[in-house]
Order: sequence, then C-alpha cells, then structure tokens
Amino acid sequence: MVMLKNHRSRQYYLLLGYLAVTYIVILAIKHCKSELKTFPSLMKTNGTANPIVNHNEDVFVPYQGEAFSVFDWTLFRTMSKNSTENILVSPISLKLVLVLLYEGAEDQSAYEIAGAIHLPATQSTVQKRFSTILHSLQKNNFLSHLSQTNPPAYTLNIGTRIYIDSNISIRQKYKATVKHYYNTDVISANFTDAQPLVQAINSWVSNITDANIDRMIEDENSVKSSLMLIMNTLFFKGSWRRQYFLPENIQTSKFYTINNQTVNASFMRALGRFYYVESLELNAKILRIPYNGNKFALYLLLPQTLNGIEHLINEVNPFVLTRCVWQMQDLPVDVSIPKFKFEFSSHLEPILRKLGINDIFDDTATLTGIAQTKRTSEHLKVTDILQKAGIEVNENGTAAYVATEIEIGNKNEEEVFHADHPFVFYIEDESTGTIIYIGKMMNPLDTAKKMSSMNQQSPPTTFSPGIPSADLIFQTKLNIKNRNNFFNTYFSQALIKKYKNGNLIAAPASIQVLLTMLMEGANGNTRSEIISVLRLPEDQSYRERLMQYILTSLNKNENGTEVDLNTRLWVDKTVRILDTYKNILRSSFQGDVETVNFAEKQSAAHHINEWVRRVTRNAISSASLLNDVPPDTHLMLTSVIYFKGRWLKSFDTAKTKLQCFYIPNGECRKTYFMKHESFYRYAYIASIEAHVVEIPYSDGKTSMLTLMPNSREKDLYLRILSEDLVTIPVSVILANLRLQDITVHLPKFNIENNLDLIPTLQYLGIEDIFQPNTNLTKLISNSSIHVTSILQNIKLEIDEEGTLAAADTGF
Repeated sequence: MVMLKNHRSRQYYLLLGYLAVTYIVILAIKHCKSELKTFPSLMKTNGTANPIVNHNEDVFVPYQGEAFSVFDWTLFRTMSKNSTENILVSPISLKLVLVLLYEGAEDQSAYEIAGAIHLPATQSTVQKRFSTILHSLQKNNFLSHLSQTNPPAYTLNIGTRIYIDSNISIRQKYKATVKHYYNTDVISANFTDAQPLVQAINSWVSNITDANIDRMIEDENSVKSSLMLIMNTLFFKGSWRRQYFLPENIQTSKFYTINNQTVNASFMRALGRFYYVESLELNAKILRIPYNGNKFALYLLLPQTLNGIEHLINEVNPFVLTRCVWQMQDLPVDVSIPKFKFEFSSHLEPILRKLGINDIFDDTATLTGIAQTKRTSEHLKVTDILQKAGIEVNENGTAAYVATEIEIGNKNEEEVFHADHPFVFYIEDESTGTIIYIGKMMNPLDTAKKMSSMNQQSPPTTFSPGIPSADLIFQTKLNIKNRNNFFNTYFSQALIKKYKNGNLIAAPASIQVLLTMLMEGANGNTRSEIISVLRLPEDQSYRERLMQYILTSLNKNENGTEVDLNTRLWVDKTVRILDTYKNILRSSFQGDVETVNFAEKQSAAHHINEWVRRVTRNAISSASLLNDVPPDTHLMLTSVIYFKGRWLKSFDTAKTKLQCFYIPNGECRKTYFMKHESFYRYAYIASIEAHVVEIPYSDGKTSMLTLMPNSREKDLYLRILSEDLVTIPVSVILANLRLQDITVHLPKFNIENNLDLIPTLQYLGIEDIFQPNTNLTKLISNSSIHVTSILQNIKLEIDEEGTLAAADTGF
C-alpha cells in the first residue's frame, strides 16, 4: 500500500491511491512464506547486506488531520472481492472526476456521489478540500520550474480536462468553478469528427504519463456517440530515499501464490532501518519505504499467513491504519520484496453501483448544472467510467501512472429483452408482496372493451386449484403473507384460461379486499368459505394485522408513485346496516357507508359514478357497470384502486419506433415499441422456461414484473406459463433476479376490460355468498340478502413516462 505524505506540512492524503491499494493485492495474489519476527527476507543472499544505519534526519510524523480515504478502501475491497488477479486502481483520480460530476449534479445524482465518496457537508468545504489536495500534488512541479539548479526530488504530473461536444452549451458558472477549484479546462470539440479529437486526447494523456498510456481511447466510434468526456491523468515517478536495494543483492527466488503454488521472481533485499509495525487486528506486518523528497512513501501490508489476504482486505480501513501508523517504530528490518510491473484496466460502473452511485448512469440522471443541450432530446448521463493504470517497482524506486475517463452519452446494447410476442405482466408492491394488477398482452393494438356474459360457463375442469405442497412451502420459506398471495395467482390463472383470445387486465387485490370486507359480515359456512379460498389466517387478531398490512401498502404516495385504495358501502334507504359492521368497515378498512335510493336507478347510478370518477382522477367511469345492477339491489360494496407510477428509468420518446408484435397466429402487427438500455434485475427462469425482467417505478418499492415465454410457438396463449406460475412463488422468482446491463423493448399499450367475476370465483370455491340462504347476519339482521353480481371495470395505460391504472369493483 502507498500512503503519500507531506512531512513538512503534516498533511496526509491518499494521493497515489492506486499505489496504496495495489501492493496489497500483489502480495495477496502472490504471497511469501516466512517465520521471521522482523519483516521477512524472501530470499537467501550470498552478498553482504546493507549496513544498519540510524538516519536521525528521517524523522517520521504521521498525518494528524481528518482521513479522506473511507471511499478508497471501500472501492478497493469491492473490486478485490472474488478476484484472484493483480488489481490497480487510483481512488484520487476517480474521486477527481466524480467530484466534477458532483459540481454539476442535483437531487439524487448529487446525493449518491456525495454519500459514496464521503464528501464534506457543504459545497465550499468540498471545494476547499480538493483545492488543497491538488495544490499539494502540483507543488513540486511549480517549484522545479523556479529552480534550474535543484532538480525535482520526484516527478508528479497531473491534468484534468473536460471535452464537450459543440452541440452542448456549457454553463458559465460550472466552467468557472471547475477551473478555479479543480484546475480543469473545458474544451469544446466536434465529436462527430472524432479522429482528430481522439488523437489530441491520446497525445495529451501520453504526454502526462510519460508515454506509458499512449492510447487511452481506442475506439473512435465511442466518442461519436458521446456528448462529453471528463478526463483525469496522473503520473508519479519517485526514487527510494536511500539506496536500499543494491543490484548485486537481487536474486531469483520462489513466490507463493494463494493456491499454494510457486513462481520464480526477482527479489530485492535490504537490511536497514525502516518504520515497521505488526498489527494484531489485521494479522499483518506493515512496512514503510520512503521516497526521495520527504513527501511520499510506499506502505506494504503483508499477511502473517499464506491464506491471510482475504482477512486483511476485509479488515483494513483508514481507522485501523491510523492506529497502526502511529505505532510504527524505527527498527532494523530484513526486507525482501519482489520486483514487479503490470497494468490494469477497469470499467467502474458496476463497482460504483455496488457502492451506491446509480442515478448518474440512468435516464433519471440530473446533471443539469453542467450544461444545457441545444437539442431538447439530449440529456446527460454517464455511459462509462474507464480507468487505465500501471505500475513498476524496482530497486531504483517506483513509476506509476493512471488515466480515468468518464464518458457521457448513449449506452451500448448487451443482452436484449425484446417483448415482441405475448407476455404476462403484473404490478407488485414488493414491500408486502401484494399484486395490485396482473394481466397478459396478446395484441397491443387491440384496445376494445370486453364485457363478459353473466352466464358464461366456468373454465374447463382440467385446471384444479389447490395449494403448493408442504415441501415447496418449506423449501421457499413461505410465511402466511406468501400463502395469502396464492389467491392472486389462482385467480389470475383462471382468468387467463377463461379469456384466452384477447388482452386481459384484472385487479385481484381489489377482489381480495372486497371479499374480506364481506367476510366480516358473514357467519357460518359463508364466512369459512371465504377465509379458506383467500387463505386467510384462522387467528382473528393476526388476520386483522395482515389486512392492515395490505391496506397500508395500497395507500401511499412516494416520489411520483401513487397507490390509492377507496372502499364504500352504498346502502338503500330502506335497509338498516348493523352498527358493529359499520364500525368494522371504518376502523379496519377505512371504508365509508353512504345511503342512496336504488329505486331511483339513474340518480343512484350518477351519484356512485361521480364518486368513482373522482377517486380515479377521471380515469374510469362505472356507468356501464351500474346499468347492469338489478332494480331490487339493497347494497353495493365497492372498491376502487388507483395507481399512477413514473418509471424509475424513463423511456426516451425519441427512441420509440414501430416494430413487429407477433400475435398468436404469427401475424406481424406494427406496434410502437419503447426502448431503454440500462441495468435491470433480470433472469431466465429455466423451471418455467421464461424470461423475467423487473421494471421499477420511481418510489423504488413498486415495480412491473414482466414474464415472457422462451418460445412463442410453444405457448401461444400463455396458458402453460400461467399454470407454471402456480408452482413457483413470486418471492422465488424475485430472488433469482440479478442486476444486468440489458436493453428492454416494451410496446406501448392500453387495455380496458369490463369483467363479470362470478364464474371465476365460483370455480375457485366461492359459492355460498351467491345462494339465497347465504349467512350474512353480521352485516344485516332484518332481511335475507345474497350477492347477485360481481363486476370489475378496469383500465391500464403504459407509455414512456410510466403506468396509469384504475379498477372499480362492485359487489
């Protein structure tokens, strides 16, 4: 590890952080074996070792200020996980380009950068800190230019530039800020004519890195598709403060790798005085080797055991290191370290996402403080962060170089989720597992309403509803909330079988709430039947808590995503509802009770319809349903769910194009497809032979889960997929999704259905409430009533901005 220090000013930075984290990994990958109490000699020598000399002038005082390296070690630890290769990264180079993004970021984009790299609380403090770091780094070069007689003790070149396309208008405040505090020039260029621009950038990087990086940008086409490049490059070359390692003491010896194999390496050996400490916390030895100039030093961390590197990487952090450094003593140490030289390149987007920086890579990126585009369709987002680094350590000293590039523009495609044939989708509140909407898309151009007949036959009996086996419940660790969601799956499967030829949208959560409300007014077999079919817990107190849990998830408004449930019992003026039932509706379901005159059908219909229109924000009207209500109706129990969700990663309208959507007969229907390239949670689930992608909404808790069969020829009407979904809980599907860089093609579509749900509910086992002798004695005591109709009017629209859905269900 290399911690760079300024002994005179006692200011401490991880200036060449790429050296700091590099040698740990080198020692981690190729570890040395020794039982010595001092820092081990890794080779035997026949020569004479360097004499032990006490250099009183080499007084070492550790930095006493606040550490600014938490991000550095977190970054390194994340990169090192599951890696068995040499790693080289420059945290300071990366932080410099990220802080330039931070200066032009707002809202979530700025919040994530500040949190990840642990920026100070105020912008002025951030600017002061980085200005101080840059001044310290550039100080040596400035002094060397003033003196012709004293050559610099070391070389440290650093440069930062922002290249911006001529179509982009840079904000003057941003340009002045990055120049004043970060010594960064902004250069306007024609990105369309990429060849001369790439040559100029590569030449600039090569010049700063002493020709060690001569082709930072290798693909000119990547520049053509970009709008902006942020570049930082840094080169360090330092000689050891003393001639610790004599050439005649260099010998070849064995180096032990982590798999207990050995390789032959050239080892440098020195016997002299070094600052040294052994750490019990890290179970490692720490050695400091200073460079000429009293400013920089190389720190080496060596695990005490051959397999101790993983423990070391997991435990090392700035706070432990601070304690260790202050405990260092000037001791005679027998040193033997390998000479090494390697290069390392890394695309850092996946790593930074793991560290909490996501928004700058997505279409939701808010980098409005940097520039204003001349074309409104262009929005800035980071498409790549590339760092190339290299290091060489030998008997003379160290040379290290790094260049970091942030590319802003359009992303390249990788895996593709192209929903160009029928698929299943549903919207779920993942905090509770509640499915709000579920449907299938058979033809995006088919927007006709469908009203099923009241006497339509039940689905064929080849489908036998039931519950998963005890083994499956045990294996997936399902709880009662999972079991309660089985009803949604069976209900949806029955609907898909019944309405196989058209687009379908339904709201099982609305049905579930109404059935539970009705159950509270029932006794005897009627009550038991509803509890059984809904898979409600037998314990009443737990059942009440479960319903409160579901209702809470159906009433929220967070960050542009709104879910709103409204329930109401409409009572004819001739009917008296029991007060105990009214209290249950109000306390447990936040439901209202309102008196109407059903004898005046048109007036009652208008009154109820106005309520539905209001609570759905004008999305739907219930007039068509009310026309089918019998004139002798005494009660109407209604549930309305309104949903409006803005995509977390919005689709660019400029990318929406006409493409083929293949309906079941194989015919191509030209449909407008939305397109977005980003990181989504995706998986191919082999057990159901389906591709699954999760498309999140802006609240980060609600998402649309889209499932598409692997082959449209095998499952034209999605019946097989709907059956398979009964065997695998949604929680298991979600657990298999992984964040991947994919391109999503999704058709714009809208569906509107009017559904008669009695046949489906009867098939699932709800029968008693439709019988004349049904037991609803906890709801009303002076009359015999039963359910005569269950109708649902539902509408769904999906476009580039998000989803609008509303469902009105009436018993």
